[in-house]
Amino acid sequence: LACSRYEDTIQTLSGAWQGTSADTYMKKAKILQEKMERNADDLRRTAEALRTVAQIVRNAEIRAEELARQRMDRT
Repeated sequence: LACSRYEDTIQTLSGAWQGTSADTYMKKAKILQEKMERNADDLRRTAEALRTVAQIVRNAEIRAEELARQRMDRT
């Protein structure tokens, strides 16, 4: 969403601003947009990894609880 709004803003600006300074600014804006997109991808991958780890931990907790109950039932 942020990247989309950023791109819309840059397009609006490019339509209203011309010249060498505008070209230089647009190049820098494009580089920044690419960095934001890479960061967003990194965040998505990190979030997925965290969800995976959380599920693994939860499964381990459930298994540990099952084992504890089995031990208690044997006594």
